Amino acid sequence: MLNGLEDRNQIVRFAAAFAAGELKLVDVRPQLLNHLSDPDPRVRVAIRFALHKLGDPSRTSDLEGYAQSYDASKGLCSGATAFVLGRLGEPSAVGVLRLLRIDDNPVVRLQAEESLFLLGDSRAEKAITALTISRFPDDRCLGCERWPNVPSPGSGLSRGPNYFMTIQKLPWSRPWPWGQWMPTMAMGSR
Repeated sequence: MLNGLEDRNQIVRFAAAFAAGELKLVDVRPQLLNHLSDPDPRVRVAIRFALHKLGDPSRTSDLEGYAQSYDASKGLCSGATAFVLGRLGEPSAVGVLRLLRIDDNPVVRLQAEESLFLLGDSRAEKAITALTISRFPDDRCLGCERWPNVPSPGSGLSRGPNYFMTIQKLPWSRPWPWGQWMPTMAMGSR
């Protein structure tokens, strides 16, 4: 884990910080504090998430600023912030996530919907479900990717094992990037 925080690739540093929080690795806390000013704002977001999960919420309020930052990495930083806000399980994050729900970047909007869904927002569940039945293949891909992997609100159960993505032949011959095949969702055993 410590090596991951030192890696030159930001996604490795992000994943290391996020994992430290998810796994509640208290021994990593000093290293997280040493990296609070990481050059990448997405890594700084993950570090604040990890510190919160390790019992130090003193920097959690910084996440609102990262959600609304308007620098060159805004979309990526806002998406990372929406991702961690949903996993914190804090109802106070709903206001920020509702602002991100109307972001210009569709990936940020989708991540905000998923996080709102994790926090029990029924409108978010409808939005993700709607993507899975969209007539646009890219929407279906996003919806199918997100929907089965988030827990059912309030149940603590994941939908994952009983839902999976399938490929369906389209009933029309209009060319899509995948030809006549479109991702769909099915229920059953893998």
